Amino acid sequence: MIDILSYRQWAISHQFASRTGAIVLGLLAEGKSIDNLIKKTTQEKLLERYSVLPVATDGLVVSTSWDPDAGLVVARTQTGANVAIIPVIGALTKRGDLCSYGMRDYTRMLDRAVRAESISAIVMDIESPGGTVDGTNEFGLAISAAKERKPVVAFGDGMVASAAYWIASQASEIIGNKNNATEFGSIGVLCVYENYQAYIQKEIGAVEIIRAPQSTDKARINSLEPLTDDLREQLVEELRVVAEDFFSTVKQGRGSRLNTGEENIFTGKMYPASKALTLGMIDGLDTLQGAINRSAELASKKTNTALVPLEEGKVASNKTMKIAFVSTLFSSLFGKSESADTSVAFDAAAADAKVVEMEALVASLQASAAAAAATIAGLNEQIKTMVSAHASAMAELQKKVDEAPTGSKTTVIPGKSEESAATDPLVAAKSFRTKHDDEADKLVTDMGYTLKK
Repeated sequence: MIDILSYRQWAISHQFASRTGAIVLGLLAEGKSIDNLIKKTTQEKLLERYSVLPVATDGLVVSTSWDPDAGLVVARTQTGANVAIIPVIGALTKRGDLCSYGMRDYTRMLDRAVRAESISAIVMDIESPGGTVDGTNEFGLAISAAKERKPVVAFGDGMVASAAYWIASQASEIIGNKNNATEFGSIGVLCVYENYQAYIQKEIGAVEIIRAPQSTDKARINSLEPLTDDLREQLVEELRVVAEDFFSTVKQGRGSRLNTGEENIFTGKMYPASKALTLGMIDGLDTLQGAINRSAELASKKTNTALVPLEEGKVASNKTMKIAFVSTLFSSLFGKSESADTSVAFDAAAADAKVVEMEALVASLQASAAAAAATIAGLNEQIKTMVSAHASAMAELQKKVDEAPTGSKTTVIPGKSEESAATDPLVAAKSFRTKHDDEADKLVTDMGYTLKK
């Protein structure tokens, strides 16, 4: 916990930042341990925390258990989705310490959930005042990348402030706890500078920092020396750059869902969940179960599949749902009909083989469709060429007719008819050739026209 005090830049709620140092120093001054301020949550504690989910009260969540592949608690739903739950609790630092997870720990949890084939979606259970700037953007980028593969829903419970909102804004959706006084915001950056000169002088005496002659700028920002104007300006500039990154990240993550109007949410202000919903900072208010259900719904939309109802005690994997979708597709194409409420359960090896077979067939059909499209495109080009040649020939023939001498009039009649046969087309053609070359005669014949005098 004492590591928290060593970070310069914080994306954290002001209230938490102002209390942290005093609490830690007070405990240390009394000779007390600070290990109980933040505790690492064990597997047993996680199961205990999430086993209180009301099972099947909404007809969806049926059980919670530990998934050894993902290394996380997973909520299994009646619709067949397996939703991994990642608890993001307390102040956030990049690496954590002996008694707290760090943002890189959470990133590894997220990566395991994304890679695990049994996991359909992810819910981050967030209750945090924020944390260090160092590590936050990296965590946020991991969430943004993860949601491209599987839905990631951020569930805010109590407080989602500063760095915690930074990462939540990168999720697919944010849902606030409707049954708790939850706040969102504190979008801003600060630096806590604590000057202990007076305290040290009173309790200890003078403390002097001696630097090597070459190290005049070594550790200039510390709690034992006054902060110069130049150092203050340097800090302010660093904070300004980080704040701009924070703002642009939130805007990119929330996109057009932000509906702030004249309200400036980027001053570091906190908002109750109802107001945050109005401003578009979050997407809804519900319970943790509701967030789990929503992530399962997003998973079904992302894969374009309807989740498959299960018989009691059975759990459908992503492969099961994918095969069920393919089976439904080919049933609709080839007339095979099955009951809509039939439960789906496949052997893993058979499932893999079926998926490969179906994907190969789909690829073959796509290749055939592409070849047909290419053939049609070629025919279209041929037709365009023939039409162009026909138009050129007509124009050339018209030009020659226009240049013919006045006197004996000739009329070009499209097609061949009995009336044209009654005349002598050879005589007319011969007369026409007295002034024009054989090319004109060829054009007339090729175009299927007969000359009538």
